[in-house]
Amino acid sequence: MSGIAIADTSSAMRGQIVGPQGEVVANTRVIIQHVPSGTISTATTNSAGVFTATGLRVGGPYIVIIDSDVYEGKTLEDIFLQLGDAYRLNAQLDERRDNIERITVTGRTINTTSLQAGSSSTWGENEIRNMPTFDRDLKDVVRQNPLATDLGDDSRSLTVGGNNPRYNSITVDGIGQNDDFGLNSGGYPTNRSPVSIDAIEQVSIQSVPFNARYSG
Repeated sequence: MSGIAIADTSSAMRGQIVGPQGEVVANTRVIIQHVPSGTISTATTNSAGVFTATGLRVGGPYIVIIDSDVYEGKTLEDIFLQLGDAYRLNAQLDERRDNIERITVTGRTINTTSLQAGSSSTWGENEIRNMPTFDRDLKDVVRQNPLATDLGDDSRSLTVGGNNPRYNSITVDGIGQNDDFGLNSGGYPTNRSPVSIDAIEQVSIQSVPFNARYSG
């Protein structure tokens, strides 16, 4: 079974914080800030030094501030989250140094919101806005995946992995946008896409997604 899946509405972040010698660091605050909106989420490491933050907005960039009462804090920037996936963030803190000049070095994390190979792909907001489309249809975006192609008819139906387009499952924020009655060959419940491409922040396609959250 193949399909287009946008089943999740948010992303997550989890990881482990350790000290200079690799020892776990408990009760350490992890402050996660979504730069474009200014939204801030806070998590605290448990006895194993592990933290989890859910319900985060997709995309980014994010700034993550690790605030420890024992060790030197750390700030990580330019972190991007994917739809429905948990970003793995592990960090090692240094010994606290007082009364010295502090030098901050910032590195850029690779943006993985565009995976254009294999059975799944994800496109971020900037890529969607800059991608040429024939009639501003979400299917024009997912056709960048090598497994997604036109069926070759007037409806420009999308076939994934060579399967019948009626096997596709299209969801927006977890709500199905499928032609349940088989009235439209394009796969939508309407003649055109029921959702404006301007309202979409991230698009993902999953081929053969063996996961209960995609149903079917």
